[in-house]
Amino acid sequence: MKDTREQSSSLTSRRVWSRGRTASLFFAFVIGSSALSTGCTLNVNVPPEAEPEVVPEGEGPEVERVVEPEPEPEPEPEPEPEPAPAPAPAPAPAPAPAPAPVLYGHSPEVSLSDATAEVDSGAELKLANRSFSIVLWAEVAPKAGFYGANILRHGSTAARDQMLHVGIRSTGKAFFAFYSNDLDTQAAYSDGQLHHYAFTFDHQTRTRIIYVDGEEVARDVSPSDYVGSGKLILAGMDNPPFDGTVGGVQVVGGTMTAAHVRKAMSRSMPSR
Repeated sequence: MKDTREQSSSLTSRRVWSRGRTASLFFAFVIGSSALSTGCTLNVNVPPEAEPEVVPEGEGPEVERVVEPEPEPEPEPEPEPEPAPAPAPAPAPAPAPAPAPVLYGHSPEVSLSDATAEVDSGAELKLANRSFSIVLWAEVAPKAGFYGANILRHGSTAARDQMLHVGIRSTGKAFFAFYSNDLDTQAAYSDGQLHHYAFTFDHQTRTRIIYVDGEEVARDVSPSDYVGSGKLILAGMDNPPFDGTVGGVQVVGGTMTAAHVRKAMSRSMPSR
């Protein structure tokens, strides 16, 4: 019962407070309106605006930062390849040396038995103090008591370096001689077979070379030049006389390499 009275008393008090507050607001409104109509100044205390609170850096609420992705670097342009250097022009081939002049030629075969005849150049052939080469085919008949013989000779004076003679010795070895100044091969060729011989002399270096069947078989350096003069005698009636066959004889005014010799060999080989 007591609780019911207390609740009723409290409710009554609230109603009285509410009515009193309403009356006060009405009274203030009336007074304010009267003051405005009479020109009176109404002083109203307005509390100052509160200054914004300064929050120290780092103490405020966390703000999610949006991190923009860094722009990807633009790819560097690939360097342009350097132009390939122009190929160097091929060196011009060295001009082929002019063929040595032919000083004497005798193509037909000459078959002699004990050199009952000889063939000469008809006029003096100048071979002194110059380069020259002699190519020929020869077949030397082997026989008992063979002493060797000249296949070809030049010069009229039997003195050192003044008589040129090439041929086959009694041992069968080929020789290239300036008279008491000779070059001989090591192998023998008095086998009754046809062989190609080449004898070449370089005046500048004084080099003598003998080729047999296109291959170099002997070489030396002459201590002096050839200085003989006269006609060229083929298969002369020497002592001992030449016995065999000679053909494709050619004398040129210059040196010959192995390639030149083989070329001459293919051109001048006599038919058998």
